Amino acid sequence: MQRPDLLKALPAIIQNDIAVIHKTLRVNGFECYLVGGCVRDLLLGRSVKDLDFTTNAEPSSVQSIFKRTVPTGIKHGTITVLLEDRSYEVTTYRAESDYSDARRPDRITFAKTLSEDLSRRDFTINALALDPDTGSITDEHGGLDDLEKRILRTIGKPEERFFEDGLRTVRACRFASVLGFTIEPGTLAALSLPEIQKRTALVAIERFTDELWKGFSGKTVSGLIQHLEGTGLLDLFVRFPGTKPETTKTTPEILSKLDQIRSAENRMGIWLSHFFPLQSAERSIEPVCKKLKFSGSQMQYCQTLTRVLAFALTAQPTPNIADQRRFCARLKKELASPIQWLEEIEEIERVEPIASMILQFKEILTNDPLLPTDLKIDGNDLKSLGFEGRLIGQKIDQLLTHVYKDPGVNTREKLIELLQAN
Repeated sequence: MQRPDLLKALPAIIQNDIAVIHKTLRVNGFECYLVGGCVRDLLLGRSVKDLDFTTNAEPSSVQSIFKRTVPTGIKHGTITVLLEDRSYEVTTYRAESDYSDARRPDRITFAKTLSEDLSRRDFTINALALDPDTGSITDEHGGLDDLEKRILRTIGKPEERFFEDGLRTVRACRFASVLGFTIEPGTLAALSLPEIQKRTALVAIERFTDELWKGFSGKTVSGLIQHLEGTGLLDLFVRFPGTKPETTKTTPEILSKLDQIRSAENRMGIWLSHFFPLQSAERSIEPVCKKLKFSGSQMQYCQTLTRVLAFALTAQPTPNIADQRRFCARLKKELASPIQWLEEIEEIERVEPIASMILQFKEILTNDPLLPTDLKIDGNDLKSLGFEGRLIGQKIDQLLTHVYKDPGVNTREKLIELLQAN
């Protein structure tokens, strides 16, 4: 297949970089192809995040013929080539051995031909190579046909591919969901095989979570969740403590909601909270987030989201304004940019009626005194009035309670009157 126009979808400067890398390797007597996900995504008309080159030049040769390189993955045959402030990975053809740890090959053997390199890859749609000069696409495993039919299929026997690398089962679920593909029946059946799941269970939780977040960042997420739950792969990495067995599957209603939301963090927060009573979800999802090795910011985002949902969806039709101010005080204290954060979660209004509440929160955060530092008197003022020790903190809390009810009392004179009246 010839697609000389394929690279025209990329910015001109990237097209030029591709030509430079390809020509440099060729004039030095080596082969060079774009390979894998970038070729797949170009053919599907999707945006391309990373460009991967493959070559028969060994790492030492790549280092010698390019002026600026970084040995980012030299033991796996990968050298990063630097062109001004842009970087590209160039990897030597590889033929791999056994995978005793279910993730990395025991040893890397450099291959002589492109065919050897393509045959060791995971899925047919990821085993496509493009000659940047001619536009010729090498497809030795039916990847083009599977792209057209929107099918995800392993190269060779799925049991062998999944046994080599336990993470490939999770990647299969992620690719199928993100691309909107159907998993070929034999490939799908292999995901549930006990011996395959034992291999997948050996994969580091961080690797699983990375795939999970990538899947939650796709156009839809329902397919990923259904495949992970339906095959039992999710249970290998995380269970939801305290939930009943019949409630550990995501309901069709929640799946539909998640697909209507764009943000991965918003999707994740709603999905996790779905397994617990709303009022306790903030506390309940914490051990799950820790188990999945979420970053501190990811965990805080999801927990704060569940807290907002619980407040907004369980409050009375007209929530007490003092309670709203007290709630916003916590947001202001814990979040670096609470207004920006609220703007990020406004999209949830598509599936939950919380937009009016968020607008009220934003107005409160913008205009109302909420924290001790917002009061018109401070600890030194209280000391001058004869208060000491813990009593100062208690009085500050009492004053905030008054201010939450009526921000108009936040003047030095009125606050002192309140202190003297009590």
